Amino acid sequence: MKKKVLFLLALPFFSLAVSYTQESKQKFIGIETGIDFLTGDLPLKESIRGDVPSYYNTGVATKNLSILFYKNYFGIKTEIMLFSDKLGLSGGFRFTNMHASIGKNSYLTGTSDFFYLLYNQSGNTTEYLKLKDISQTSNYLGIPVELRYLFRNTDIGRFYIKTGVEFNYRLQTKTNIGFYNEAMNTFQDNVSKMVGQPGSFSSFFYGAFGLRYGKPSKPAINLELCLPTVVLSKATSGLVIPQSGGGVQVVIQIPIKQEFNKQ
Repeated sequence: MKKKVLFLLALPFFSLAVSYTQESKQKFIGIETGIDFLTGDLPLKESIRGDVPSYYNTGVATKNLSILFYKNYFGIKTEIMLFSDKLGLSGGFRFTNMHASIGKNSYLTGTSDFFYLLYNQSGNTTEYLKLKDISQTSNYLGIPVELRYLFRNTDIGRFYIKTGVEFNYRLQTKTNIGFYNEAMNTFQDNVSKMVGQPGSFSSFFYGAFGLRYGKPSKPAINLELCLPTVVLSKATSGLVIPQSGGGVQVVIQIPIKQEFNKQ
């Protein structure tokens, strides 16, 4: 139900474009690419320990772990300029790669540090696995819908502010387990099931501040800082619980149609 509501929120943007098509002076087609880094939390706090394989002093044990979540993307979108080219309405298609990983604070340096994963507990028997890291990569096909307001021209271009929403459908997910001992690779499938997979849909809300460099009605490049980026959907990742963050985006635009208002 929540996903349907979020999708309906995008409809007014399209309605606005249809209503004011006659006032549109310029339309652009653009190629975009960008990356966002988000803070995250662990959904498996009761099973993962950074230092010692025990249940006591839980907070201290998990503090020694490093959590990483980012998404990079590329896509194509069209933009309609409205209200004397002050307001831009855009939408299109976007391919997104989301990557989540956890490991010891020093695991990025290539050291052999490890952490513990509670694998099985039955009666007086408790089994732990030593892991170097866990990573999960998912691919999505999505629809971004954006609205931006452009300020007056300056010597270096037009500054603007932007807001947008992104709706994604998951295509595939791959989970990799880095075991401390290669002999443990037989546990790969079972540990992957413990981690789980993201939900089929994900959605994000984001704001941005940027600069459009290029003359009116000519090809242009847009450079922007995306901040904040907020997760709207649950189960965006099976490994990490992403929260909020920011990133950068680059868009190259080419004019495809020009219309003049009739007085």
